[in-house]
Amino acid sequence: MALNIDNADFRMFTDFAATAKSTARASIGGPTTLGGTERTIKAANNFDFIGNVGRLSRYKTANDNVRQLFRDTIANMFGGENHIPENVLKAMKLEDYGKGKPLTARRIKAVKTEVERFAQAAKAAGDKAMAALGGDGTFTNLPKAAAETLEKTVRGALESCKNADALEVASKNVTTICLRGNQVRGEAEIKARIDGIKANFEEIKAAAKGNQEILRAGKFMMDALAGKSLPPGRIGTLVKLATGNDVKMDAFKRLKASPEPVTIARALIQLKRNVNSVLDSADIKFGVAENDVKTPTRDFIARVMLQSLGRSTLRSIQTALSGKDAIELYNLGDVVGKEGFKELPIDTADIQEAIMGDRDQAIPSGLRREIRNATSSLFSLDLFFARANIAEILDETAPEMQTGDKVVLPADTLEILAEIKNAVIETGSEQKN
Repeated sequence: MALNIDNADFRMFTDFAATAKSTARASIGGPTTLGGTERTIKAANNFDFIGNVGRLSRYKTANDNVRQLFRDTIANMFGGENHIPENVLKAMKLEDYGKGKPLTARRIKAVKTEVERFAQAAKAAGDKAMAALGGDGTFTNLPKAAAETLEKTVRGALESCKNADALEVASKNVTTICLRGNQVRGEAEIKARIDGIKANFEEIKAAAKGNQEILRAGKFMMDALAGKSLPPGRIGTLVKLATGNDVKMDAFKRLKASPEPVTIARALIQLKRNVNSVLDSADIKFGVAENDVKTPTRDFIARVMLQSLGRSTLRSIQTALSGKDAIELYNLGDVVGKEGFKELPIDTADIQEAIMGDRDQAIPSGLRREIRNATSSLFSLDLFFARANIAEILDETAPEMQTGDKVVLPADTLEILAEIKNAVIETGSEQKN
């Protein structure tokens, strides 16, 4: 339904609040049903106030009645109480309802401000969405009736986003939400895709339980999903698993005191192992064409785990992930990724002993390939994403990694390769999940 803040019943409350003292208490004059032409909202003329030990029960009942009328009015404006935007609900202070407390002009004004704020945000989001659709010719090239239907569908769906972040993400990705190739999706499908985004944000909120960093991680993931959404229940499951007692982050904690290359390598391996374990426990597997969902999901899990370490520890970890030891790991990943083991300044027999436990046993080609891929990925993409996630949590820019012209490799390269080999064997494949 279209949002109409010029609602007669709502205006009845706001007109009263506009001329009354902020402490004035609202009362009902006339019928108490919505739409009644004789009903008015006026200032109560009794001595009722919270703390008055002599309060009469009829005053409490009158207060509950006017509050319920106000609550029903707001709910009807948004198409039901479950559609009232979060900022409006917060201003309403629902915890005060049903307790006989007076509804003051101050409270009505506060709610009016938030209703208008949401209405302005919804209109701006709708304008942005229609401009985006018009920008690629989709909207402007439609027949008039179809264009009107599309605009009504999009604006109505955006107005139903009671979460401000859901509204932002949906409007930002309206093109992918509304289009399949060059074809405009049907009304039901557009609504369903926006409903999916709304439901994901509701699930993020419930799973976060007030944890602001998890809320921010969820918003970051939804941005990265670019108009897509995850199946119902998945986000709650991921957060529960990612914050469980089984999740070990001790390797990252050791970075604060020991930022050597092998310690950094162990931390990155542990984080990847943790993420894989969560996906395994949730029985989530991604297809080859699902990178647009796989990467944001894995990133979300990692960020939920990292935020649990606390800002002070994360700042020390970020320093370790940006220093000379991390640069040496980056160099190792680059050399092995491009050339394999042959360009390492290490005797082949030593590499075979580190990986196979036998100087004379050649490394099987499959294992060699997986270690090569894992080394390259770990010290490029995984290192980058760890730094980026920590920077997002800290709300800081990640320090620059000054690689320089001279390629310096870790002194403990053999130990690092052995750690990677163990991780590869444990997971079965670097490509898992």
